[in-house]
Amino acid sequence: MTRMTKKKLTTLALIGGLLIASYVTIKYIFVLIWPFVLAYGIALLVHPVVNFLVVKLHFHKNAATILTLLVTLTGIGVALYYLISGLMEQTIRLIDNWPIYEEKLLNCMKNTCNIIERMFNMERGAIYSGVYEGATSAMVRWQRNVMPTIVNNSMKTLMTVFNILIVFVLTIMAVFYLTRDMDKYKKVNTQNLFYKEIRYIRGLLSRIIKAYIRSQFVIMSVVALICSIGLFIIGNDYYIL
Repeated sequence: MTRMTKKKLTTLALIGGLLIASYVTIKYIFVLIWPFVLAYGIALLVHPVVNFLVVKLHFHKNAATILTLLVTLTGIGVALYYLISGLMEQTIRLIDNWPIYEEKLLNCMKNTCNIIERMFNMERGAIYSGVYEGATSAMVRWQRNVMPTIVNNSMKTLMTVFNILIVFVLTIMAVFYLTRDMDKYKKVNTQNLFYKEIRYIRGLLSRIIKAYIRSQFVIMSVVALICSIGLFIIGNDYYIL
């Protein structure tokens, strides 16, 4: 076996191992460690700010970390406040105006059914009555089942909220300690025997995960932005929803 063949086989084995590791990480392990991955990403973002406060403004490391996290959380909280406020306002407006929209929908459905009935010489109101009865019975069944569903899932919802709070607290704590001791972690990593190999593999995995998250976020953001701008241009009151 030639040296070039060995090199190609080694490269293929490395690529295959990285693909398998990426798949296993994203599908199984990432579900468990994503709060710490998120915390590490946030720590990398705020670490330069903490360094600036410590080196240039002579802040204490803990004080600089806490101040940076407070400012970051405040910014995120303000953005979420305005977003949720807009969503709540438009949701309440939609509920208040629902009878008007329901009447317009019924009129549109009635006109459509009348056109079809005239086209096929059917008795007037035959299609509309069937469609209306079916829609009414479906709505009644939905209203009859919605309350039991809410009651049955209330404990599940409370547990979900509780888990979200726990994850939030763990993430904030992890961000604090990772940001504060980032320089120590980097120094320890550089002294590792397999530092170059770990850095190479970590870089590849990082690029793969970042590319996946970035692509999903870009697609979601572009679609949401196009829909919101289009609804805003035509004067729709629910462009955020």
